[in-house]
Amino acid sequence: MARAKCSIGECSRPIVGRGMCQKHYSLWRTKERSEYQTLAYMKQRCYNPKHPNYVRYGAKGIKLCNRWRFGEGGKTGYELFLEDMGRKPTPKHSIDRIDPAGDYEPNNCRWATRELQLVNRRMLSSNKSGYVGVYWHIRDKKYISRIRFQGKAISLGRFDSAEAASKAYGEAREKYYGELLRS
Repeated sequence: MARAKCSIGECSRPIVGRGMCQKHYSLWRTKERSEYQTLAYMKQRCYNPKHPNYVRYGAKGIKLCNRWRFGEGGKTGYELFLEDMGRKPTPKHSIDRIDPAGDYEPNNCRWATRELQLVNRRMLSSNKSGYVGVYWHIRDKKYISRIRFQGKAISLGRFDSAEAASKAYGEAREKYYGELLRS
């Protein structure tokens, strides 16, 4: 019976732990673990149909740039990822795609806090209004708009149209997160 292969990129070495070969597992366990894990998890989300988040990434066509996936010029993908992104500024930061529909690549990624990631997200699949932060209120028969800031939900009002509610959300997004979004 053939032994399972490493889940990282095109590596074909046998698995030692956590679905990785000895080399990749050792990198994951070192002081560089956090950034290495970030890259490994991006690969898993994009290319492993068995990963729980594959449906939100790989199944939707989101990919990892070849530079980070395979490496180039004698450098590994991890070395190039670190070169492009640098270390996490704090343990509270994680990788964020600036364009949530775009791929993981140097000009579309940044280290961001959870708060920034919450405001920089795709519309939820359960949202029927067609706009981020806008929901239909059945009882009032109005569109409502809400934004989260510093862990609190802020009501932006009730509107006759989804467009008006979306405009209020856009203005609040700029007011509360404008500086953060531009950094």
